[in-house]
Amino acid sequence: MKILPFKPRHAEVSRRSELLPARPSGGGSYLVRQPIFDSQRVVYGYELLFRAPAGSMSQPPPGRGAPAALADAVLAIGLDTLTHGRRAFVSIAGDALLEGVPTLLPPERVVVALGDDTAVDRDTVQACAALKKAGYRIALQDFPLSDLPPDLMPLADYIRVAYQTLGTRPLRAADIQRLGRTKAQLVVGGLATAEQFERVVRDGFSYFQGSFFGQAVIRQTREIPAKQMACLQLLHALNRPNLSMADLEDIIKHDAMLTYRLLRAVSSAATALPHSAPAVRSVQLALTLLGIETVRRWASIWMLAALAEQGRGAQAELVTMAVIRARCCELLDAPTHEDGFLLGMCSLLDAILGQPPDIVLGLLPLADDVRHALCGGQNPRRVLLDCVIAYERGDWDTCEQLAARAGLDAANLPSAYREALAWTRGLQGTAA
Repeated sequence: MKILPFKPRHAEVSRRSELLPARPSGGGSYLVRQPIFDSQRVVYGYELLFRAPAGSMSQPPPGRGAPAALADAVLAIGLDTLTHGRRAFVSIAGDALLEGVPTLLPPERVVVALGDDTAVDRDTVQACAALKKAGYRIALQDFPLSDLPPDLMPLADYIRVAYQTLGTRPLRAADIQRLGRTKAQLVVGGLATAEQFERVVRDGFSYFQGSFFGQAVIRQTREIPAKQMACLQLLHALNRPNLSMADLEDIIKHDAMLTYRLLRAVSSAATALPHSAPAVRSVQLALTLLGIETVRRWASIWMLAALAEQGRGAQAELVTMAVIRARCCELLDAPTHEDGFLLGMCSLLDAILGQPPDIVLGLLPLADDVRHALCGGQNPRRVLLDCVIAYERGDWDTCEQLAARAGLDAANLPSAYREALAWTRGLQGTAA
């Protein structure tokens, strides 16, 4: 994962005044992305899960149904922010297909996904044919394997099947393609473990979806490689509660890559600095210009990315997800706590490193309640984290229940997620 500097404001200021709104703005549609991987565990695209604000789904404004509301929600965030240039799989449910896909969603980037609640009649087939002619791709998802719609098969570019429907006997991708008389590429959803992923890769499926990539695959050895241990030690030092400017300067100066990235950050911020700002001639001055909390946070994210460099394709997505979680937890948590960012950032360290959470977290200076939550214990910190995880999985009802338990306004969840996506996008290089 390539991390680029984000443009900061000038001078040393408090973390809240620089990085946080006083409170995430409430309201808005629920919209979240979920990655779709290829067989090398590289992100191929994102499925966009959507729910309109309460009340609007059943009573949309005149002339503006579900597809228009979805397009508005996507455009409010920005398709590039959501997908980093990859394909967006957008579900259009049932009769809503006949309303058409708003032309503001670019056809070369969008896959229109039809669920098994779609009535396959002449109007539906004509609507799909029109979408194909306009350049959109078509996906059929979650239809029973014994009842794949023959009239839509010639138009389908993708067919998504649930892992649970494959049964225990080997069922190769070629079998399903023959069954449906189609050459559409097959997506398997609902993969929960690395073993399930490996099975469907062997069976010839093309694309893969589910929580499997976020599950830690524990290595045979419990020894952390030297390079990753060095990153963890730096991460530990960066997040000491009493870290001073002098301590941070010493950490940065002893790591050439951190020094280079710090100077890049100052360079990218040059247009935001006053004309009277002095030339940067030292690490100390760079820290003063950017602020200790800003540098501490960015350096922590750089170390997180470095931890994943030894891994395969999904590792970069894990780092991205960890940063989004961190920022989202922080936005929802402020101003009552200071550790929301660390809570989210460390929540996927076990998966990134392939080590049990108690081993990894034992190397970091975390508060006891944060460590307990990250190791699976139940406390208020865990409720906040589970709320954010439920949102990112599109489990809207659960996230609203958890928000209530955490004393949060669920209406703030969409805006916090949007801001977390945009903030993370500012830190990352655009994916090819």
